[in-house]
Amino acid sequence: MLFFFEIIQLAAEETNRHYHQYLDTLDEVQSPLPDVTVQEMSLFLAIIVQMGHNQRGMLKDYWWTHEEYFTAFYGNTMK
Repeated sequence: MLFFFEIIQLAAEETNRHYHQYLDTLDEVQSPLPDVTVQEMSLFLAIIVQMGHNQRGMLKDYWWTHEEYFTAFYGNTMK
């Protein structure tokens, strides 16, 4: 995990930087969303890795609540 910490931290920083640059280009005033944290980025990357092991037909299928397809990991990790 220590090996990936710097990469995850950089990904969170760059995501936030890109978002703030996008906000600067808008003419209308929007209330900004909170910055992405390192913990949130770690959870997002964990979901991506897990999705490679548990392949489904469509992206929305990972969040299905139908008993036949339900996998609690996805819904519990990111709502």
